Amino acid sequence: MFYSSEPEAFRAFLRDKLGFPHTDVGEGWLIFDLPEADMGCHPSADGGVGGPPSGSRDVSFYCDEIRTTVEELRARGVAIYRRDRRPELRARHALRDAW
Repeated sequence: MFYSSEPEAFRAFLRDKLGFPHTDVGEGWLIFDLPEADMGCHPSADGGVGGPPSGSRDVSFYCDEIRTTVEELRARGVAIYRRDRRPELRARHALRDAW
């Protein structure tokens, strides 16, 4: 669940830019049918480890071809940057806040 001060813009980003299938349940409420996912909980910088601050979010999505997916998202206007170049992590990219 995401909470946003701009829910309409965030829903439009998920629907139009990321292309997630959805069900319109009325009055602007869209329920998104997301692909398979995993969830983890990592220590924050507040816990004495060099991670991001507590409350940070990091959502990962799987794809078959990262280069193709990045090209498709950029073509839809999604700002993406290369997050980590360590070979053992494969290609990690991140979306810039676009909504």
